Amino acid sequence: MITHYVDDREGWYYVAGTRVMLDSIVRGFQDGASPETICESFPALTLEQVHGAIAFYLRNRVEVEAAMRERERIEDQFRSVHL
Repeated sequence: MITHYVDDREGWYYVAGTRVMLDSIVRGFQDGASPETICESFPALTLEQVHGAIAFYLRNRVEVEAAMRERERIEDQFRSVHL
């Protein structure tokens, strides 16, 4: 039985025990995708993991969205230096 659904790996959130970033789940959820549809997009995940990740996001919205903005900022900075 899974006891937690999200790992914090040095400030980056991942679905526990996977390489799937929470950002991917959250973006799908924010775009209106159902948990079932999100699950279909990530065959490595169970429906329970997707529901758990969404629940984590909803409980920790401020922190998760701040981490997502920071990741986007770093990616933008990287692209501007390497393009």
